[in-house]
Amino acid sequence: MKLEVGVNATDYSTSPLDNATVTALSSISQTVDAIQTTVRGKVDNDVYQSKVTQLSNQVTSVVGKVDTFGTRNFITNSQFQYDYMDGTSWTVTGGTTDMWYKSDMAWSWVNGYQGICFNQPTTTDNVWYALHSRRIVIGQDISTPWSASAYVNVDTVGLDAVLTIEFYDNKGNRIGLKESYKNTRGLELIKVENAVPPAGTETVCLAFQVHGGGHVAMICPMLNQGTTAAAFVPDNASDAQIQHAYSAILQTQDRINLKVSKDGVINAIDVSTEGIQIYGNKLHITATTSIDNAVIKDGMIENLSADKIAAGTINAAHINVINLNANNITTGTIKGSNLSINLNTGNVEFQAGRIHSSDNAIDININSKYISVANDNNRVFISGGEIQMIQPTLFSSQSRPYVRISNAQAGASWGGATFWGRDYFVVTNGANDGNIFTSPMGEEKFAGISGGHSTSGWQVTKIGGAERGVLISGGREFTDGIGLSPYIRVGDPGHAGTGLHGSNISMQASYIYLKSTHSTSHGANAYLAPDGALVPSNSAAKYKTDIVRSFETGMGDKLLEVPVAHWKDKEEVLSKTLNPSAKNPETYFGMIADDLDDAGLNELVEYDDKGAVRGIQYDRVALALIPLIRNYRDRITELETKVK
Repeated sequence: MKLEVGVNATDYSTSPLDNATVTALSSISQTVDAIQTTVRGKVDNDVYQSKVTQLSNQVTSVVGKVDTFGTRNFITNSQFQYDYMDGTSWTVTGGTTDMWYKSDMAWSWVNGYQGICFNQPTTTDNVWYALHSRRIVIGQDISTPWSASAYVNVDTVGLDAVLTIEFYDNKGNRIGLKESYKNTRGLELIKVENAVPPAGTETVCLAFQVHGGGHVAMICPMLNQGTTAAAFVPDNASDAQIQHAYSAILQTQDRINLKVSKDGVINAIDVSTEGIQIYGNKLHITATTSIDNAVIKDGMIENLSADKIAAGTINAAHINVINLNANNITTGTIKGSNLSINLNTGNVEFQAGRIHSSDNAIDININSKYISVANDNNRVFISGGEIQMIQPTLFSSQSRPYVRISNAQAGASWGGATFWGRDYFVVTNGANDGNIFTSPMGEEKFAGISGGHSTSGWQVTKIGGAERGVLISGGREFTDGIGLSPYIRVGDPGHAGTGLHGSNISMQASYIYLKSTHSTSHGANAYLAPDGALVPSNSAAKYKTDIVRSFETGMGDKLLEVPVAHWKDKEEVLSKTLNPSAKNPETYFGMIADDLDDAGLNELVEYDDKGAVRGIQYDRVALALIPLIRNYRDRITELETKVK
């Protein structure tokens, strides 16, 4: 709409007042119980403001710049500029990293800053997707509250988009939070303010959660100390960007407080009925000064000579000595409230404190009770009776570290040595730590045990012995010439279970049981040799040589002269003798191998490697009768023909 003076209407144009910039103003605000005056103006291209507030019992005046950021952003990589999903600055729970992405579309940018986007189908189910900033160690003082803010742009959302300040203890457990919700479409600045850390807090972080999926973006995440959320400033902002300077005077009936603050350094004088306090970075007194009943706790007196000290005792607890040569300290104990060093015994005792390198690669924390050593990829963390390998940026025990060594629950025991790997584990030696193939392939080179979830998925648990082999041995001793425990040896060069670099599998025990839930009607086709070798028994001509086919009846005639027999097994008789409650020995029917050997039927007898009789090849006994039966058949046929 346009309103103008004149007889003719002209085209629409913007009013100059709409583009005006306020560079100076003054105002007075008055209520029944307060008067406030404000003056703002530009000085040397910077805008300053002075404000005086008068109440019935208090007068406050403040002078300072008004266009300053004034606080630091504790979020690492707040603009998502570099490796934002490698785990060092942002981490993901309830989804995968590829669900979070950056976009060049304008809807995910604010004031030239790029945000992070999320896009998954919406649902009303209780499904959470979360993005967490790197946890920041707060320190011992947890009294200061924390606040946070971020622009949230919602296209679609299943239930809510949530901005949360989360607090964690030294074991990585979340012990407190404060959050704000958004479920309406469009861009909005969401704030979480005055979140006070609960007792036991060690770290704090910002979390952005999408409840029920959706298409949302988060831009300009800000995490700062204070009761209110500060304006966004990048975490890599220069010192000039976060400078803050102001002065203030507060006057009440029983107190006057003067304060000047700049770059986080506060200098102040506080006058009250209880006394006068002066605190700040530096105090310089140029006038002649007299101090009655003074106690100088930490001071320096220029040009004091020893001859001016006439009497009394110099108490080292009340003086500060500089440039003291350590060679002059030769014995005794150097002792403070939290540290004691005995030069005679070499004992060093800590009550509190921390020993660490500037980059925290070596860190001994007496307060939090941990020891850690780190490099670019890993931190070895010792705390709470266990050893963990965790991300190098963390400083507390984690619920899912890379590796854990502890005496926690182990297998069937509630207490014992536990070696725990989060995803994949390998126990090996330096000469055989490669070629961990999960399927047989070439000659084995890996020696050790491995298993778990690797980069290519779940793997079988593998026990390897390289080309030397593997021995599994255990159980009660039995006797076979010598006493030994049952064993399985993979890679045996023979069958005795004592060699290396072989291609056989040997096993030995009192009994070997092979059980299966399946059965078959096939004939027996396996042979257990006298030396224990188990090989297939094949009958095809391709497996034989020097074949001589015959219908000779000689073996059958001899076989008919060999008696059958009934007997009891010696092992069963001995077992019954030693244990009267054992099963009664059975009576078996068959033939005696020695009788067949005596009859000259050695082709039906099984011999050991020394030529001693061992058993009968029962599957061939019936075959020896076939030529004889054939002969009887032919003779019967001939007689029947003659009778006819």
